[in-house]
Amino acid sequence: MEKWIEECERSLCMSTNQRGGFDAYLAALAPKDCGGQCTAIWPAGALAYRCRTCQLTTSSAVCVSCFKAGGHEDHDWIQYRSTSGGCCDCGDPAAWRVEGCCPAHQPDRQVVPLEQLLRPEPRMLLEAVLEAALARLSECLDQCTGSQCSADRRRDALLLCRWLQRFASLGPVRRSMSDALRRALHEQQLQEEGQAIAGDLQRSLEFLRETTSVMQE
Repeated sequence: MEKWIEECERSLCMSTNQRGGFDAYLAALAPKDCGGQCTAIWPAGALAYRCRTCQLTTSSAVCVSCFKAGGHEDHDWIQYRSTSGGCCDCGDPAAWRVEGCCPAHQPDRQVVPLEQLLRPEPRMLLEAVLEAALARLSECLDQCTGSQCSADRRRDALLLCRWLQRFASLGPVRRSMSDALRRALHEQQLQEEGQAIAGDLQRSLEFLRETTSVMQE
């Protein structure tokens, strides 16, 4: 899976003539004025912040960068070490007060469309890569539902999740990810419906054969 991800990253960078590597490619898709929710994800053991002045739920929290830029110095805040990981709520009006959001994630700031950041060909490539990654992740998860899931499959699923999270943290890319996921779910639904219809037809044919056999007797 690592090799496949590396090939995807190389292709994406080449599509935009990005010579600074994959990190630079992602940075170009996250302009500082893009707006939208932060959604930075931190693992267990990472530092994060809660602000009783700004949070709207007991579980709301923000990452270190958003906290430092959000003007919380005189607020009722705490720094804590996450025990199970979390996701930044900066920019989410359902979880964090607008006044406490950092300048980069103001909820009323419109997200820059991906069409303004990428030409058609690189954008189509990105959408194809996201769709392929989601399909591979779905395949890994399907094979990890039972007790016989291999360690390699678990590792592949984790790698894909972490890689896709990097895209999900970019406001302009989230729409493409949701579209790719919706298409994948639609195709899966069509496949399941097709299998159900095929099963009904098979049962109908068996019934007809049995009925014909009885009538001939």
